[in-house]
Amino acid sequence: MTAEAFDARKKEILAFAVDKSPKGSIDEPVRPLLDVVNKCKDLVTTSSCSGRVAIYVDADPSTLEKVKKGGIWLSVSHDPLPIEDSTRLWSSLFPTHPHPTSIEFCHAAPSLSDPIIYFKFEPFILHVLTRSPEAAAELLTVALQAGYANSGVQRSIVQIRGTLKLDVPIGTYRRGQVELCVGREYVEFLCRLANDKFIENFAKMGRFQEMVMKELVDGPVVTKEFVETREHRMERKKREGLLKASKMKEEREKLKREQRVEDEIDSTEVLGDNAVII
Repeated sequence: MTAEAFDARKKEILAFAVDKSPKGSIDEPVRPLLDVVNKCKDLVTTSSCSGRVAIYVDADPSTLEKVKKGGIWLSVSHDPLPIEDSTRLWSSLFPTHPHPTSIEFCHAAPSLSDPIIYFKFEPFILHVLTRSPEAAAELLTVALQAGYANSGVQRSIVQIRGTLKLDVPIGTYRRGQVELCVGREYVEFLCRLANDKFIENFAKMGRFQEMVMKELVDGPVVTKEFVETREHRMERKKREGLLKASKMKEEREKLKREQRVEDEIDSTEVLGDNAVII
């Protein structure tokens, strides 16, 4: 992407303020961080999620071969759950079953022939379009230092994502009816666990925002010719050394195989036509 094309794309994205996430709008908890990232002249955010807890129904097993993406979201919240109010909690988790008495609880293992219900917590995620590979590398470095170990770069997009996650099967969904194979207490335990992850998730977002401000805004990302540092050179030499050692090992093994064949041929000639090589 040329510099002019990036500038035009950034202007377009910021003018419409449309988020490419499924929700289609920006979550309020992540807005301050996006504002900081977008201050960097070589970066622009394209999609994001501040973190969410959800009740998700997997695709019907009988239709898995017919659809690429199945399943439905029974509920999604980008805010901590109201664990202090049991009635509000259950109605927020299962809006179509606002009263716990309308939810069936069973102690038997769920049937794999029915769609599985999952209790999910998904962490903060951010996609950022970058002007250049150097800008992408700078942002990725900051993200990794902030603890977002699942981050990476694909083409000119940096994906920033953490490891905080819950993905727990809790029941089945049959003909619109929620059937849980776990008790109320266990579901409420998962809710408390998710709220703890929300706290950790928001704290990490705050640290990342501070690091972006310090490393990339106060010291802006500058697209420049790559200069090999001492650390880069050491890493390159290490890779080259390992590659050279691997090639030398392959060459030695090849020579051994060739020598073995020659020895077998020599043995055959010495022993005559009736020789048997073992």
